[in-house]
Formats: sequence, C-alpha cells, structure tokens
Amino acid sequence: MDSRFVRSKWMVLAAAAAAAVLGVAMARVGDDGAKKGSKLDWDGGATGYVRVTDLDRSIRWYHEKLGFELLFKVDEIGWCELKSPLEKLTIGLLKAEKVEAGGGATLVFGVKDADAARKSLEAAGVKFPGPTIVHEGYVKLVPFLDLDGNLFTLSQSLAAPAAAGKQEGGVR
Repeated sequence: MDSRFVRSKWMVLAAAAAAAVLGVAMARVGDDGAKKGSKLDWDGGATGYVRVTDLDRSIRWYHEKLGFELLFKVDEIGWCELKSPLEKLTIGLLKAEKVEAGGGATLVFGVKDADAARKSLEAAGVKFPGPTIVHEGYVKLVPFLDLDGNLFTLSQSLAAPAAAGKQEGGVR
C-alpha cells in the first residue's frame, strides 16, 4: 500500500476525530459558560487527546492505573473519550499506527498530595521519566508516562491558597 495513502488516511481520521471533539465541545456550550471579554461562549469543559497504538489496551490502562471511565468509543474512527477525575475534562484516545512519544501538549492534573499519588502510581506499575520536581513555595510536579510514552504530570500546589489566589489541589 502506498505510504502517502496511509498518511492521508490517518490525517483524515485525525481531522474527523478533531471535528468530533469540536462538535462535542460545541454541543456542551451553554449560557452559563460566557466569560467577559471573550467572543467565545466557553462552558469550562475541555477534551485533550493523545495518540495510542492499541485503543482497547489503552482504555484498560487508563481505567486501571488512573481510574478514568469510558464515556464512549467509536471504532470506525479509532476514537474514544474517557472521563477524567476533573468534572469537565475528558481525555480522548486516537488510534494511530505509530506514536511519536514526547510530542504535543502535556496535561497536568492537580492533586492534594503528589508524593502519595506517585507512590500509588508506582505500585500500579506506571513508568516515570525522572524524579519528582519541586519548586519550593510554588509547586511539586510528578511527570509520568502512559503505555505509548505520552507524558502527563501530576501537580501539587505548595503555595498558600489564599496568598497565591489558587485553588487547593493543583496549580491553576
């Protein structure tokens, strides 16, 4: 099979997945999401997605290791969305033949105790690219990897919530 066809097929699928995400996001938009000064009617929700080589294996991994719940799966385009621990953030998984680890955005999840969270993930066999990073008085960061090497980070705020104007449980 011509590699140009395979590449274009995956570009079309990625575009379809992005359109599906946009469609879901647009359907979620409501009157309560308006922000002053913004021309967009934000609803506070977001879907970040990563590419994975095996959709079913990744769904199990995200559920078993991180507690994410499957919202829906569309086999025809190799797409699913998982409910994250955050109320309005879903994670999309897009099946790809090859995953380039280390690229794209990094999702950061706020936690109350980064050390305890790391121990829990270590016990579950999750891999880490390095040690916990501490910026005294500001934040503690725990980078970790999924099955395909996509980078995620746990974040614990070390600043006093009232003084820093931040919510407890993560950098905002």
